[in-house]
Amino acid sequence: MSNLQILQEKLQYQFKDEALLRLALTHCSYTHRAMTESAHNQRLEFLGDAVLQLYSSTLLYGKYPEANESTLSQARAALVCEEALATYARALGVGNCLLLGNGEIATGGQDRDSILADAMEAIIGAVYLDGGQNPAQTLIHRLLSPGTDRAIVPEKRLDAKTTLQLACAKQGEVTYAIVGESGPDHCKHFVAHAILCEKVIGVGEGPSKKTAQKNAALDALKQMEGN
Repeated sequence: MSNLQILQEKLQYQFKDEALLRLALTHCSYTHRAMTESAHNQRLEFLGDAVLQLYSSTLLYGKYPEANESTLSQARAALVCEEALATYARALGVGNCLLLGNGEIATGGQDRDSILADAMEAIIGAVYLDGGQNPAQTLIHRLLSPGTDRAIVPEKRLDAKTTLQLACAKQGEVTYAIVGESGPDHCKHFVAHAILCEKVIGVGEGPSKKTAQKNAALDALKQMEGN
């Protein structure tokens, strides 16, 4: 049995057009000499991301009728972040099926979170194109359902830094930098920046580095709510 057949069994979906599945598994490094965007999986990834957002939202909306928008958004971010998508891909054996350039193979690209996550979104896009809404929704719900209870966390139990990271999970990791320190040892004052994709998204101050970072996260969340 081929790797593609094994993958389809694990997906519990048989492609009518297997070329779509192969395309979903084709990384841009494999076709570096190709001149068209249709030669690799990035367009399918774009589609799959939209489908994933829709059906992960419907799953959470239906399963947790009492959860507010913020809680649902945080749960969705946790369920469809890069790390989570890579975990789903590993469970399906996607790495064994990827078509990668020699450089990516040599550096372990078949097990890299970013490549696996992109391929997982592309596979979802391929299922949607090949079979329509129902197979795509069924696949997404089956992948995500086991983790929904862990992802739904009452907002009052989340600290500010965790809440911010969940809200930004799709964009990347939020980091913190202490950019100011003043005062005597017994009365220190710190200034912290919350940083996402090399951009300052929040500023906080406090008598400890931890408090300054927390306030930077709160400032970032406040600005996000205002947009």
